[in-house]
Amino acid sequence: MKPMDSHPLDRGLRGAALCAIVLGVTTMCAAPTEILVDVYTEVDCAKDPTTAVVVGPTLVSLQTSAVTSTLSSCAPRTQRSGRVVLSPAGERDASIAFQIVTRDDGEDPERSCTASSSAGCIVARRQLRFVPGASTRVDVALRLSCLGVTCPIEETCRNGACEAAAVPDGCLGGVCPDSLPEPGSADAGTAADASTPPLRDASSPDGGGPSSTLPEVVDVPTLVYASDDPSYQVRGLAASPGGLVWVETRSSDPAPRYQKASWDSMTTPTTATLPADAGVGISVDENGDQLTIGRSGPTHCADVLGVGSVTCSGAFLTNGGVAHMGGQTYLVGAQSVSPAVGWFGAGPTVSGVCTLPSLLVPRYAEARGGFLFVALGAAVGRITLPLTGGQPCMTPIFVLSDLVNGRGVAVSNESDIVCGGDDGAIVCAFAALGNQRVRFAETKRPTEDLAMRALDARRFVYYAAGHEIWVVRIL
Repeated sequence: MKPMDSHPLDRGLRGAALCAIVLGVTTMCAAPTEILVDVYTEVDCAKDPTTAVVVGPTLVSLQTSAVTSTLSSCAPRTQRSGRVVLSPAGERDASIAFQIVTRDDGEDPERSCTASSSAGCIVARRQLRFVPGASTRVDVALRLSCLGVTCPIEETCRNGACEAAAVPDGCLGGVCPDSLPEPGSADAGTAADASTPPLRDASSPDGGGPSSTLPEVVDVPTLVYASDDPSYQVRGLAASPGGLVWVETRSSDPAPRYQKASWDSMTTPTTATLPADAGVGISVDENGDQLTIGRSGPTHCADVLGVGSVTCSGAFLTNGGVAHMGGQTYLVGAQSVSPAVGWFGAGPTVSGVCTLPSLLVPRYAEARGGFLFVALGAAVGRITLPLTGGQPCMTPIFVLSDLVNGRGVAVSNESDIVCGGDDGAIVCAFAALGNQRVRFAETKRPTEDLAMRALDARRFVYYAAGHEIWVVRIL
């Protein structure tokens, strides 16, 4: 392969039928079929590293393909270089290969990195195919352990060693982690390699320093749903084993609507109309069986779908926030004029209410691991369960505080990760890091509730933003 010639972003693609989109520079592509390549680097951002991208129909073709585009950004906190979007111009299930190259000395990789000599270079390659009508995200980490390692053209460097660059079909149409599985492994293409060290430790403000507790964080937000009617706003979110459920409201219609979608078909949810006094909160029990929607009417506090309505007790009213755990359903709202939490079991009536400090305004809630986590305006509080009626609730411990927009909350099943909404970001506290705060998704403002999904060792937070739902990988 000859040295890569200097190649401006607007020159177009040579030798491959596709179009590429780099963050900040967009080429319009009509086809929805795409591959999103998110690039991270261990090279110090202070060195202003440049990253070159070469694309071709096969790995062998990369030897004679010119540079398609370059990435010159580097975020010190996440070590993210940028995103390249690939779309087919021919067959929608076509195969494609790409090579991503950088240097650790600030020199231009286009001029000095070749297939036969990788001195001073970090080279990563992948080959995969498009999935018609699906978006596949591929995480590529340029690690210092691969600095100067030269691999055959059909291989890539991983942790200082060469291995096959072909991506197994098992991860296509979803998220392909940075680490490629061993050939023939049972979890090929699905599970991240826990032995692969993180790019940056999220425990420090700028993401610097090594970490032995957290795998690589990935914070590129992806749009997964947009309402067919932008006048609807997405409110409460809840994650079930099979998919996501949410509530949408609009000012011109007193009756909200309930949406349900499986994880692999988020763009085509099923829709049902709710009672006019339905609230905005929604929750699914631990088994994914019982789904409850909070109500803000003067008589009913909640609707258990498929079961019936739940009657309020005394002066307790909900604002719609609802959570499940251990056979109990918890509702957040107000008792007379005081913020409060109410709960019920199998019966149709709220059986207990406890009050919160008057300055705390509860919005959404989730219950995990013996605790009730409540979004409290500018904070997320943790309340120990069970609760006792007729008296103040246990004093909330603030897991997250000083949030600009704290209406939403998402908690991992193990209750070791708690996330809330902030101004233009998702903020999460990790127990493994002493509840150190980490910011994610700083490009799309969360406006309402959040929900967390566990997939193998990875964690994803889905969040409402106007009439849209976005997702960001946090672990």
